[in-house]
Amino acid sequence: ATDASHVNGVVTKVGTGAFTFPVGDNTSYRPITMSSPSSATDVFTAQYIHADPKPTYPQSSRDITLNNVSKYEYWMLNRVNGSSNVTVNLSWNINSGSITSMGQLHVAGWSTAQSKWKDLGNSATTGNTGAGTATSGGPVTIFGAFTLASLTANNVLPIDLLYFKCNKINASLVDIDW
Repeated sequence: ATDASHVNGVVTKVGTGAFTFPVGDNTSYRPITMSSPSSATDVFTAQYIHADPKPTYPQSSRDITLNNVSKYEYWMLNRVNGSSNVTVNLSWNINSGSITSMGQLHVAGWSTAQSKWKDLGNSATTGNTGAGTATSGGPVTIFGAFTLASLTANNVLPIDLLYFKCNKINASLVDIDW
């Protein structure tokens, strides 16, 4: 799979092997990977959505450990059949926001029961600040929407700017407030 060759839609996986879903949008390959399920009859589906998860999954509703949650993209990973829990690995690139502290990136999953993004940890990162992956801290027990989140403001995942004001103080000084 590449930016020029990937599935723009839902991919289904059946069986026990670990799997990288070759998903993306029309122009970008944005894979999601899962570890091996324990049963040969387990069925999972995945899709990449290049859009703000809000209003269905609002970023303001999140675990206290998460400073921010991506407003640019998310993946749907659903367990259609079976009971296996798997680790989840999400990808990023320059279109995912400004990544400056890879160790502060975490996988976040939407908990329908709690109506909030859950901090699913980060057991490993690969790549560099321009492109790479982050893996959940362990097997996940919730399925549905997943996205990248950050523990600090160092990783500026796309956010909504509520206001921006500039006031000229003098010829060499400007007061900026946002």
